[in-house]
Amino acid sequence: MRTGPGRELDLGCLLAFARQGADHERLLVVVNCASNLSQCYVRLPFVGSQERPWCLKDLLGAGAYERDGNDLLARGLYLDVPPWQAHVFAATK
Repeated sequence: MRTGPGRELDLGCLLAFARQGADHERLLVVVNCASNLSQCYVRLPFVGSQERPWCLKDLLGAGAYERDGNDLLARGLYLDVPPWQAHVFAATK
């Protein structure tokens, strides 16, 4: 994980875990363990050099996001997580 300038304290607030199963199911779990909004970029270990976009569906909410594969590879996934909230994203190409 990495943060933007001036957001270094957010790293101590966030917990992120990525998993790729044997059936190629890819999950990213993110938890904000603090009483403040926390922001960061998370690198996804299962993203290789990609021309195609990735779809990230939040299994705990209604959100679904499409992100450029090359941008995910270069910068990671930007997260802006409210206090005491969690996301579980299913990632598909």
